[in-house]
Amino acid sequence: MEALTKFVLDPHYHEVLAIVKGVRNGVVYGAKVRFPHALVMTFLFRSASLKEHIKFIYKATKQHATNLGSFVFIYKTLMLLQKKANGDKQANIHPFLAGLIGGYIVFGENNNINNQVIRMEGRNYSFCSRVRRGRHSSIARVLLTFFSLFNIIIAQIVLYLFSRIMVGLAKMPVKHKLVEAPQSTFSMFAAVIWGIVMWQFANEREVLQPSLQASMQYLYLDSNKWDSLRNFIWHNK
Repeated sequence: MEALTKFVLDPHYHEVLAIVKGVRNGVVYGAKVRFPHALVMTFLFRSASLKEHIKFIYKATKQHATNLGSFVFIYKTLMLLQKKANGDKQANIHPFLAGLIGGYIVFGENNNINNQVIRMEGRNYSFCSRVRRGRHSSIARVLLTFFSLFNIIIAQIVLYLFSRIMVGLAKMPVKHKLVEAPQSTFSMFAAVIWGIVMWQFANEREVLQPSLQASMQYLYLDSNKWDSLRNFIWHNK
């Protein structure tokens, strides 16, 4: 154990091991996000036996965790390779290119999990960030909480509809036979979305929603830090 601890703390291996911890964080985060969502949605909206429910929840959780872990691996690996190829310097365009390629490879397949993940990238809201600080009476706090939650729900609905009508607008020329249906549109869409969000996080982080920033901090930056074997594998910090 002592030799392993010495290995993970060796600065010579830090950049490569940061990729390993990134995969770990991606898998853990993907499972944490997907499991409760799959659990609730399955029992609310699916009619099946308990065994089938469990299988679906496991499959959805596994796919989300695997996809996110894979993306973090590809992204951080490409970031490292680009940095080395550029004289050990990070260029402004590197996050976009790494996100573009990773998004295409991992999230390019048009399925339910990938659709939901991509929508989350575009409309991630933090409830806590919207509750004002200060001294209020109990009634005022309840009202503030209610209206904050109401506003978040309204925003989520509007952004959900926005994503749907944009897809609908893209399909209209095909429906009316103005153009032929292009191939691999979802793959390209996924690639661009991931390229943009990774560039924004690296260069314009403050424009992203606080909860999305926190998620990306955990995946891509916290994975660069550890001071023991314990917070390299078993815990993030």
